[in-house]
Formats: sequence, C-alpha cells, structure tokens
Amino acid sequence: MPIEKFDSEINLTEKGSYSGPFKITEIKNGKEFYLEKWRSDELDSASPPKSIQIFASSENSLQLAADGKTDSLDGEPVDSKNTDELIKIGWGAVPSEITSETFVILNPNNIPLEARRYLYGLVDSKKVVKLIGDKSYKPAFGLIPNGMSGVLPESDVLGLKKESSAVYKGPKVSFTLDFEKSSEAETKTAEYLLKIWSAPNIEVKLNPLSKKDKLSRMFAKESESVIGRKGVDYPDGFSVLTYFKGKYQSNYFHVYDTKIDEAITAALNEFNQDKRDEDYRRIQIAVLKHYTNIPLFFGSQASGLWSPKVKSVPSHPMGFHTMQLETIEMRAQ
Repeated sequence: MPIEKFDSEINLTEKGSYSGPFKITEIKNGKEFYLEKWRSDELDSASPPKSIQIFASSENSLQLAADGKTDSLDGEPVDSKNTDELIKIGWGAVPSEITSETFVILNPNNIPLEARRYLYGLVDSKKVVKLIGDKSYKPAFGLIPNGMSGVLPESDVLGLKKESSAVYKGPKVSFTLDFEKSSEAETKTAEYLLKIWSAPNIEVKLNPLSKKDKLSRMFAKESESVIGRKGVDYPDGFSVLTYFKGKYQSNYFHVYDTKIDEAITAALNEFNQDKRDEDYRRIQIAVLKHYTNIPLFFGSQASGLWSPKVKSVPSHPMGFHTMQLETIEMRAQ
C-alpha cells in the first residue's frame, strides 16, 4: 500500500491495502482509518476485534474516553487521579513504551562545538531520573534501549565526560530549549537543564510548547535545543542507529558523518552477535562525540490504558505500533 499517499485515490482492494489479518476498508479525510478483520490468523486471541477505527483528533484524550469516542489511551500520559477514575469504570492498563528514550538535541547551527561539549558534560541522567521520581524511568547513557543488544553502559561514556570542558571559555551563547509543556517529566527536565547550564556566558531560555508545535519544530530541525522522545521500530539496535545516517530523511539529530554511515552499514552485515554488539557500542560513541544528542532516560508516561470493551491486551514495551492487533481479546458484546 502506498502509505505516503493517504487520500481517496488509494485503491482499497485486498491486493493493495491489507497487512496480515486486517485490511483498510475506508479512509476519511486522511485522518480516519477503518480496518476490518478479513481472515483468521494463528495469533488470533479467543475473541479478536472484528473492526477497528484509528483516527487523529485535537480533542482532549480524557474527554474522548469519557464520551466513549475511544477505547484506548495507550500512548497517552494520564495522571494517577484520572487513571484511578478510569479504572473504577472498568478501564485497565498494561506495560507500554518502556523502551522509548528521552534525550536533548543541540543544534550545531546555534550552539558551537565547545559549548555543546561543555553542556553534555554537565548532564547527569541519574539525577534527572531521581528528580522526576518515576520508577518506570531508567537512566540512559547511549542510544539503544536497556534489554536490547548493544546497550552502552555508563562506563563507556566516562571518557566523553572527561573530554568535556570543565569551564566554558568560548563566546557568549544564547539559545532556547523547546519542551512539551503538558509533560511533567519534560518540564522537570527543562528546569533541571536551565539550572545546571546557566552561566555568565551561557543563556538558556525555556520555550514551553504544545506537543504538536514541539514536534513540528524538532522534525523540521528548527529548534535551537529541544527535549525529544523516540521509540524503537523493531527489536534490534539497528532500528535506532539508522536514524543517525546522514542522508536519512528522519535524521533530526544533526549528525552527518560518512564514517558513521559506513560503520552502520558494516554492522548490518556482521552476523557474529558479540562483534555486532561491539560495533553498535562504537557507533554510539561516535554519534555522541558530535555532542548534538544527550541521552537522558528510557521509559514513558504512556498510560497503557484500554476501555472495558477490551478483555486483555499483551504487553508491548516498544509501543502500540509494534503490537499485532489480532492478539487483542475483546469482551463479549
């Protein structure tokens, strides 16, 4: 299916618009997608969903749930009070998006290398996690999530920390830090960075934004600095590293290095797992040496909440997009 063209011209036939046991039967305005179960599958639950509607909305997600307009708040941050209220009326939660990483992107067009190296050296991801106070978050030192091969341990980045300037002596630098104002974790992180980064010759201005506006600026590489988040596409470190290839359209990390490109390609052709893991760690060090990306923590504020219509949902630590829809079990209607 030509997924770059979500409009009425798509030929909604079995040949052109299905994946596994579900097929798209209708698309409205490029924002509403209707899926139907068209065949059985060996992964089917005892009662898989027969039809699914996926839609984009600017409405408050909790209001959508209260109005019965959605059966999933899986990827949405929901505070403990509202979670308790939803659980009282039959909603339930499962682990979701625990491999997502939060990081800071520093734009080299606005912040010179010497300053970026200095800013990197000041950040302590363990202190960030402690400050946020959420046990689901784990400190990040590299780019590949905990539990996957090629994870970069803290010991491997101590050298980078030592290389960072203890004092910044360059010209005065002033930049804004974009973050999502509705996220408690990002707000606390932004306040922490403002405190540790502010110096006589470094001025940091916080720029709280809506999620949509922050992402728009980040993807367009317009942010001078930004707190970002990213999940993994599939369970291998390559799914993270490929985003740092110079000509990759979704590389919004300001890393353009032919040696890194070559190393990533070579790692894909290494079938010895130990050597591949070592390649992954070397690539991460090479990426971090550009000092445009500062790892903070893994984990997510995603609620993992589903409505009473749903009897069970398997854990999906890489996020909703990696979960097979036929494994959801619905309650009898």
